[in-house]
Amino acid sequence: MAFVATLSPDIVGTLAPGAPLDGDYAMSLHMSFETFETTEMRIDDPLDAAMKLTLAADGSVRACAGTHAIDIVEGQREYRRDHHNDYRKHEDTNLVGLAGTWSASDGIARSRAPR
Repeated sequence: MAFVATLSPDIVGTLAPGAPLDGDYAMSLHMSFETFETTEMRIDDPLDAAMKLTLAADGSVRACAGTHAIDIVEGQREYRRDHHNDYRKHEDTNLVGLAGTWSASDGIARSRAPR
């Protein structure tokens, strides 16, 4: 409960955590950012992510998280007579698996990586 008291109600609302329960928890996220640095240049940065967390009744915990990001820059930083547009694209995909143990403390599930 001490941790929850540090969160702003304006952002997260009113939280009243209970005891953590074993089971599967998952979330996905999509964010995108697009801007025109100049009238001739566009920057586009979408990001997709997903995560699954399993709190097992035996105290073990497993988590898997993945992200896929694309960074695209196209156009001209400044006017050029040849009208040549630069184009740069970078894709990055990450997948992480984690395992350890968990226990409940102060209404929050806390994990520890194996040693």
